[in-house]
Amino acid sequence: MSKAVHQLEFDSRILGLTGSASAIRQMAQEYRVYFKKVQEDGDDYLVGTCHNMYLLNPKMEVVRCFGVEYNPDDLSQEVLKEVASVSQWHILRKP
Repeated sequence: MSKAVHQLEFDSRILGLTGSASAIRQMAQEYRVYFKKVQEDGDDYLVGTCHNMYLLNPKMEVVRCFGVEYNPDDLSQEVLKEVASVSQWHILRKP
């Protein structure tokens, strides 16, 4: 139940990751992210994570990774640059 409640806090387009512990560790390693269970009082716990955002192309390949060092204005400018460079590349490839 906690996973379902946690997912409700995010935009519906954000996909949650689930699976065996080994599969999740492998995916975390591939994307260079971390997660760690942080014990709280009683039976409660938190999950410490890195806060990266990945820009993916239509083939679901990572184009660029953005960390917490980007403020909203810089982040939007960098995403627009990436989109413009791909758009320009597609324009150049058209016959």
